[in-house]
Amino acid sequence: MKPVVVMTGVAVGWIVFSAAAETNYWIATSGTGNWNEPANWSLDRVPGAEDTVIITNAATTGNGYTVEIDQAPVNVFRVTCSAPGGQMLTLNVRTNLTVNNNSSSDADWSFGPKGNVAINIHSNAELDAYCQILGAGESNNYTVLPGGTLRYGRTPSKRFRVYGSLTVQGSVIAGNRAGELIYANPLILDGGYLFAKALSSPPELVTNNASLSYSLMRIAGMTVTMRDGTVTNRADDALHIGNAASGNASAFLNLSGGLWRQEGPAYICERPNGYLDLSGTAQFVSTNNVWVGSNNTGTQPFLPGYSGFVTVHSGNFCVTNSDGSARLYLGNITPGYLTCAGGTSSVDRLVLSNRGNVLGADAVGRITMAGGRLDILQSLSATNGSYSVLACSTGTLNVANADVANDSALVIGDGKGEATLGLLSGTHRFADGLVITNNATLSAGGVGNRASAEVTGNLALAEGATLHCDFQDNAGDSLSLAGKLTLPTQAAVTLTSLDGTLPQHVVLVAAEALDGAVDLSGWTVASIGEIGYRVAVEGASLVLLKKPKGMVISVL
Repeated sequence: MKPVVVMTGVAVGWIVFSAAAETNYWIATSGTGNWNEPANWSLDRVPGAEDTVIITNAATTGNGYTVEIDQAPVNVFRVTCSAPGGQMLTLNVRTNLTVNNNSSSDADWSFGPKGNVAINIHSNAELDAYCQILGAGESNNYTVLPGGTLRYGRTPSKRFRVYGSLTVQGSVIAGNRAGELIYANPLILDGGYLFAKALSSPPELVTNNASLSYSLMRIAGMTVTMRDGTVTNRADDALHIGNAASGNASAFLNLSGGLWRQEGPAYICERPNGYLDLSGTAQFVSTNNVWVGSNNTGTQPFLPGYSGFVTVHSGNFCVTNSDGSARLYLGNITPGYLTCAGGTSSVDRLVLSNRGNVLGADAVGRITMAGGRLDILQSLSATNGSYSVLACSTGTLNVANADVANDSALVIGDGKGEATLGLLSGTHRFADGLVITNNATLSAGGVGNRASAEVTGNLALAEGATLHCDFQDNAGDSLSLAGKLTLPTQAAVTLTSLDGTLPQHVVLVAAEALDGAVDLSGWTVASIGEIGYRVAVEGASLVLLKKPKGMVISVL
C-alpha cells in the first residue's frame, strides 16, 4: 500500500487510501505502447509496487506488439508475459525494472515469460527479479546489450530458467551465488558478464558455487572464469571458444575449479584465438571430437594467424568416453597446442597436425610435457613430419599405439628434470628415432599388456637415463631397433621377465667383449644366440650397430 498526500485550501491533512494488490493487464495490443501510459492498462493506471502485471493478450494487428519501458524506474510485484503461437511480444527495458516478489517457493517467480517473448535490456538499464526468472517453452529470447544488467535470485537458491536463447553483452548477476542457471538453447557470451562480481577488462564471466547447464555455448571476445560448481551441456550441442560473430578478439575459458562436463563436441579457436586454461576438472565425453585449432566447420571464414591453446596447470583434463572413441585434434586448419604443466590428462585418441601435410605451418599440432602427466589410452598419430611436434622435457607421457614420424628423433627429458615415456599396450613406431636423455626413463610392456616398440631411427640413452622393459614371453612383447643404439656406460638398463623366462626374440641391449676393446664391467650377458650385432666405442658411449643377420643377445 502506498500513502497518498492530499493538500486542501483550508488545512493540510493526511489521508491514506488503502488499495489491495491488484492484477493489471496490458491492453494496448497493436504496434508499440509505452509502459507509463495509463490508457494502456486495464486499471487505467500504471502498475505499482504491489501489482501483478500480465501481458498475454494476442495482437490485434500484425504478428505481435512492443512494450517500451523507458521512463522513471518501474517497481512491480510480479510479471507474467507471453504471446500466442505465430506472434512475438517484445519488451524493451530502457530503465530500471524491479520485480520485487521475494517468495521462497520454487513454484513462484518474479519474472515469468511463458513463450514467444523477446526481452531486450538496453544500456544503463536493469531488470532485477528478486526471486527467480521462471520461463517456459523454448521461444523466449533474452538479450542483455552492452551496459545493460539482468539480475536475479536475491532470495537463496533461486533459478534463472532461460528455455530459449540468452545473448550476454552486458551483465548477468546472481544475487545469491548458489543460484542455478538452466539453459535449454543457445547461450551466446559476446563481450559480456555472467555471475560477474565486478567489471573487468577484458570482460569476465565468473561462476561461483553455480550449477550451469547449457546446450550451446559460444565464448567470443571475453574471458570466462569458473571457480567452482558444475557446468554441463547437452550431448547434441557444442562448446565454442573463439567464434565471434564480429571482430577478432580472443576468447578465454579459465577453469580454476569445479567440474566442466562437455557432452557435445568442442571447438577451441574457430575464428579468433581460443584458450582453455585448466586447474579444475574438464571432462569431454562426447563420441564427437575436440578440436584445438580450427576445423572450419563454423560459419566464419578461416583467418590465418589464429591458434587454439589448452594449458593444464593442475586438476584433470579428460577427452575419453566408454568405448574409447573420443578424439582430440591438435592442429587442423590453424595450429593447436596442448601444454601439460601439471595435473593428469587422459585422451582416448590424439591426432597431431591432422592436415599438416597439406596446409603446412597453418596446421601445426604440438604437445608439450612440462611437469604434468598425459595418458593417451588408444592411439597417438603424429605423422605429418615437422608439423607434428612432441616435446617432453619433464613429466610423464604414457601412450598406447604411438605412430610418430616428425622428421626428427623424439627426445624424452631435458637433462634437468625427470621425464618418463611409458609405452602402453599396442604397437609403437618411432620412424625418426628416440632419444632418452639423462634423468629420463623409457618404460615398455607390463602385466596384461602387449607392447611392441619399433624404432626405425636411432635410440640414444644419455648418462643417468633408464631403459626399463617388463616382458612376458607369451604376451608377444618386443622392442626392435633398426638404427643405432647409443648407450653410455652410466645408463641404467633393466630387463624384467614377468613369467620367469627371458624371451629370446626380444632385443633390449646387445653387447660383446671383443678382445677387451669394450669394458663390460657391470654388465651380465644373460643369453647369446647367433651373432647379429657388433659393438663399437664412440667417445664415452657404447654403440650397438645392427648386422643384417646374426645373434640376439639379451642383457640383464
